Amino acid sequence: MLEALGSLRFSLVFLVGAVVAMVPPSGAYAKPERPLVFIPGILGSRLADSSGQLVWGDVSSLTQLDRLRRIEGAPPFEAKGLVTEFRLLGPFIKVRQYDSLIEILGALGYRESQAPPNQLLVFGYDWRQSNFETAARFDQFVKEKIPSGDFDILAHSMGGLVARIYIKEFGNGRVQNLVAMGTPYRGSLQTLRLLQTGWGPFANHVAGGMQTIRDVILTFPSLFELLPRYNCCSANGERVDVMEFETWLQLDLLPAAFTTGQKLGTIKKNLERAAQLSEIVGSQPRGVNEHRIAGFFLDTLTHVDVPSGGISLGKWTVGSGDGTVATFSAYDGRTDNASAALAAHTRLFTSKNVAAQLALTLQSKSVVSVPSFSEGDGLFFVQQGKKHGLLGLSVNVENPLIRHGELGVVAVQLRFRDVPRELQPGAVRVVLHDSEELVVKLVSQRGSVVDLRAEFRKSSRGPGTVQVHIPGVGMFEEDFIVVN
Repeated sequence: MLEALGSLRFSLVFLVGAVVAMVPPSGAYAKPERPLVFIPGILGSRLADSSGQLVWGDVSSLTQLDRLRRIEGAPPFEAKGLVTEFRLLGPFIKVRQYDSLIEILGALGYRESQAPPNQLLVFGYDWRQSNFETAARFDQFVKEKIPSGDFDILAHSMGGLVARIYIKEFGNGRVQNLVAMGTPYRGSLQTLRLLQTGWGPFANHVAGGMQTIRDVILTFPSLFELLPRYNCCSANGERVDVMEFETWLQLDLLPAAFTTGQKLGTIKKNLERAAQLSEIVGSQPRGVNEHRIAGFFLDTLTHVDVPSGGISLGKWTVGSGDGTVATFSAYDGRTDNASAALAAHTRLFTSKNVAAQLALTLQSKSVVSVPSFSEGDGLFFVQQGKKHGLLGLSVNVENPLIRHGELGVVAVQLRFRDVPRELQPGAVRVVLHDSEELVVKLVSQRGSVVDLRAEFRKSSRGPGTVQVHIPGVGMFEEDFIVVN
C-alpha cells in the first residue's frame, strides 16, 4: 500500500471499523447542535425534465442516457430528491443507495421533518451542471431553508466540491463543520477511464454504444471538474497535463464532433473553469472545521502512461483508494483532521468508524469509541491462523449489468507482501444476497498477485448483491442487476 501511495506519508492513525454497518456503534450521542445539510455526489439526485418526466433515477436510466445530453444555455433539470434505491451505472460506475446514510443520521438525531437544530436538509441538484453553478443554487437553497444561524454540511464525493466552492464564494462564516466523504479534491483518473472503456460491453450496448456515451457525458461540465489535477498521466514517458486541451487531442480523447465549432469552444471553457478548482480546494477554508474521510487500500487508478497509439493502449497503474478516488486525492495531501474507511466509494458512509466519526465531528458533546488502525500495522489475509501481509486488493462484479441467462462473475484480486505457500481459494467466501454460497476458484498467481473468481447465474430478474468475505480483512459488498 505504501509503495502505491508514492511520496505521501501518513502521520495520522487510520480510523477503520467494520466494513458494513447500517447504524452507528454504541456510545453516548449528544443531540444535534445545528441543522445539517447533505450534498450528494454525482448521480445521487433524481432528475426530471421540464415536463416532469423522470430522466434519471429509475431502472430505465441507462436506456435513456441520450436524454441526459446537456444543451449549452438550457435550464438545468429539476432535482426530485435522492436516489435511495439500487440504480444503474454512470460516470462514477454506479450509484449505491443513500437510504442507509439517512438511517445513520436518524440514529444521530437528525430528521428531515424536524425543526432546527435536529433539522436534516437534503440538497438535490442537476449533477451535470458545473459545480460552480450548483454552488450558487446551493446558496439560494440555504437562504430559503435556513435564513439565519449556523449550519453544518455533510457531503459525499463531488458534493464536497460544491461545498468548498460555496464556502469560498457565498459562505459568510455560517458553516461550522464540513465532513467530506470521498471527495476527489485532486480529481479521479476513473473519469478518463470512463471515456475510454465505458461500463462494459453489455452496458455500453444498452446505453447506445461508446459513441453515445462519449457524446453525452462530454456535455457535462461537472465531468471536467472531476478530472485528475495531479501528475496522473504521461505520454511516451513525458508528463502531460489533462487539464490542457492539447492533451485531449494528443491522447485521442475527443470524438471528431468535439474538435471544431461550438463544441470545441465549450470543451475549452469547461477545462478552464475546472482548473480553477485547484486554487479553491488547495487551502483550508477559514473558520470551518473540515474533516475528510477517504477510502484506502482498495485498488484505485492513479496513473496512466499513454503510448503514441492513444489512450486505448495506455498502461494503467493502481494505488490505494476507495476504488474510484485515490486516498491522496480525498485527503489532498493533508492528513490532519482526517480519517480513513476500508470501503468502496459509494459505500464509505456504511463503515462503522465513519458513523462514529460523524457523531464526534458534528456533535461536540458525543462520547463514542472509534476503532483505530495504525498505518504501520498493515492489513493481513488470515489462513489457518497465519497472517500474510497485503499490499492491496480489489473486489468487483465484472459486468454488474447482466443479461438474463448469462453468467455473473465475481473477481477478487489480492496483492500480497508475502503469498501463502498453499493459498486456499475457499478461505475467501462469496455469498449471494439469498444466502447461496459460491465456489471460489484460483484463476492465476503472478508473483505476489493472486486472482480468484466465482461464477453465478440468477433465474430471477432485478437487482442483487454479492458479499465477499476476506479473512482477516472484512466483508465487501458489490451490486449487480439482471435484465432482459
